[in-house]
Amino acid sequence: MEIKVNIPINNWKEETEVREEVVQGICESFLSENAWSTFHPHSEGAYRKKTNYIYRHKNGTIFHGFTGTPFTTDVNIRFNSVELKTAVECLKKAGYYFYEVYTYGTWLGYFCSKYPTFSKGRRVENVELTSDF
Repeated sequence: MEIKVNIPINNWKEETEVREEVVQGICESFLSENAWSTFHPHSEGAYRKKTNYIYRHKNGTIFHGFTGTPFTTDVNIRFNSVELKTAVECLKKAGYYFYEVYTYGTWLGYFCSKYPTFSKGRRVENVELTSDF
């Protein structure tokens, strides 16, 4: 017996656009060496949000890091996974290293460094990317 239903076709597609200024901002965020320079691909609990925005001060020109909740006093740009992957590849080609770190003990994140060793994380070749929703 064949069952027929009338539902719309799922036409969701992964984002493919790569904005050069956003890739530059992601690279600047990784290299900022502050508390917000760690990218977190997943949320953990109510307060530790997936970091899918980069931010800079309204009057600034350089991006300062990643955030999961846009700051109202800053310029926030939501990036997609293709832009993040492109930025990671650019940084790796430029000789930077990526480390898997756990903030607060359990919140997975990725940190970029110019040094080949980093005592607070495990060096990785690939950064885990998540979808854009």
